[in-house]
Amino acid sequence: MSTASSIRSGYCDTCFLHVPMTEILRPSEKLKENLLAATFEVDNIDWELDVESSPDHVQYLAGRLVTIQDFNNALADYIVKKVNDWEKYQSNKEFPSPEEYRRSNPRGDYSHDKTMAEFQRNKAWEEVYQVKALGTFSEQLSKKITRVFQKAPLVEFQSRLTSPIDIKNQIPEFYRLFWQSPRIEGEKPKLPTVSSTTTPTLSSSSSLSQPLPSIPVIETVQVATGPTAQPIFTARIVINYECSDEDKLFIRGTGPNMSWGPGVELTRVGTNQWIYESKEPFETFDFKLALNDQLWEAGDNHTVESGKPVEITSVTFHDLS
Repeated sequence: MSTASSIRSGYCDTCFLHVPMTEILRPSEKLKENLLAATFEVDNIDWELDVESSPDHVQYLAGRLVTIQDFNNALADYIVKKVNDWEKYQSNKEFPSPEEYRRSNPRGDYSHDKTMAEFQRNKAWEEVYQVKALGTFSEQLSKKITRVFQKAPLVEFQSRLTSPIDIKNQIPEFYRLFWQSPRIEGEKPKLPTVSSTTTPTLSSSSSLSQPLPSIPVIETVQVATGPTAQPIFTARIVINYECSDEDKLFIRGTGPNMSWGPGVELTRVGTNQWIYESKEPFETFDFKLALNDQLWEAGDNHTVESGKPVEITSVTFHDLS
C-alpha cells in the first residue's frame, strides 16, 4: 500500500523508516514526519533541475513530484475528515446524566468514569488540533511543488499535476481562526514606507514673497555609528554543543534563507558555541539542527519569534541514513 493510500485509509505510517519505534508515534506525528520527508525530496528535485539532466531523468523527477502531490492531497483529505468527524462527535456524543448512567450501569462509578471519559476526550481533541495544525504545512508543500513545476524542464508535464485540496475552506469556521498561510520560500514580506509632509523654509536671500508649496519628504532614521552602536537582529540563536574540530553544525527550517533541504552552516565561536543571526523580517519560524548537515537533531522542532533570542544548551542527533 502506498503512503497516500495508507493515509486515505486512516493508517498514517511514516515513510521515515529510520525513526525508531514508529509504532508508538501518534498519527499526527507520523504525518509530520511524512511532510518533512516529502518537503526534503521536493527541495532535492528543485536543485537537481538546476543541473542539466537527460529527458528520462526529468520525466522521472516529474513523476516523483506528481506522486508527492498525491500524497499531499491524501494528507489534506485526512485532515478534513479528522476535523469534521470530531465536530460530528462533539454534537452527538455527550456523557449521560447521573440518573441515566446509574440506570444503565448500576454498579459503575459515575465520577471516575466521567473523569476518564473527559480525559479521553481531551486526548482526542489534542490529536485533532495537532492534525489541523499540519494544514498550513501541507499548503506550503503544494505551493512549493507548483513553483518547481514552473521551471522550464517541467513545463510540459504540468498537466499531470493534480490540483491541491483547499483544506481551509472545507473545515468548520472555528478552525480557521488562527490559520496563517506560510509565505512561499524565496519571498520576502514587503515593508511599508513611512513618509511625512514638511514645508521647506526659504533662505534670507530669497526674493520670493510666497512660501513654496508643501512637498512630500521621506524621513530618514539616524543610526548611531559610534563604538556603542549594536546591530539589531530579528533572529539570534545560540547553540552550546561541544564537538571535534572537524565537525560543523548546520540549521534547517523555515527561517530567512533556510529550507528543510541542505542547511545553513552556523558560525563557530570558541570551542563549543555556534551562532545563527539574521536581520531579515519575519514573524515566527521553525528550525532543527543538523550535525555536518547529515545527522538530524532528535526531538521536536524549535520555534523562534522575531526579536526574541534563543539559546539551546542540550542537543542530541540521530542518523537519518
